Formats: sequence, structure tokens, C-alpha cells
Amino acid sequence: MKITAQPHFHSFFSISLLFHHILAFKQRHLMSPILPFITVISAGIFTGAAVYINVAEHPARLTCTDSPQFMLKQWQQSYNRAAIMQASMALTSCLFGLLTFFFYSKQLPFIWLIASLLIGAIVPFTIFIIMPTNDYLHRLRSDNP
Repeated sequence: MKITAQPHFHSFFSISLLFHHILAFKQRHLMSPILPFITVISAGIFTGAAVYINVAEHPARLTCTDSPQFMLKQWQQSYNRAAIMQASMALTSCLFGLLTFFFYSKQLPFIWLIASLLIGAIVPFTIFIIMPTNDYLHRLRSDNP
């Protein structure tokens, strides 16, 4: 006799059980400061990298005016590396900020929610507003004048 699982019931049961455990954990007040710590550290890394790019890297790139091809090639390589790190730090900070808001909502009512949504808004802003220009710059070949 073959026994088949009911996936809809099982997944609903798993989600409700997980939600129950999260609420029980919240009610026991066993929270450590790890959630706000990860939120602040990831936001700090994101901010530090953004400041470095704007204060040091991009102005140094602009001094290479005699070789636009070199500027383009350097930007393309730099952007590919920085985009992964910046997006992951923004999403990490947003996720842990939302978790911090959920668990610490009585101590700091809306500051974690507002900060999380602001840093999380960077990702769709980059995708919809900045990415068309970046895609154009990536399509350019750095060996053509």
C-alpha cells in the first residue's frame, strides 16, 4: 500500500507551527542583541562601502581622463564586484531590521521598520532607475574609442 502525503496540509501545518514557535520565542523574552547587532553592522558595511566609492574610488577614476577606455574597463570590473556586496548588505540589513522590529517593537516602535524599509528601498531603486544606465555602460566595449 502506497501512502501519499498531502502537500498543502503539510506545508500549512509547517508554516503555522513555525509561526507558533516564533511567537512563543518572542513571548518568552529570550531575545539576544544579535538581531540589532547584525542589522547595524550590515548597514554600516553598506554605508562604508558607499562612502568609499563616492569619496575615493570614483574621483580617482575621473583623473584618468586621458584614457576613457581604461575608465570604462575599471568601472565595469569594479561595479561587478561591488554590486554583489552592496546588494547583499542592503538586503541583510533590511531583513534583520524587519526581524528586529518584529521582536523589539515595544522598545523601539517604528525606528527599525522605517530604517529597514529605507535601506531595502535601495534595491528596487537600483534595479528600476540605475540599472538601465549601468546596462548601457556594460554593453560598451572598453577597447573601442
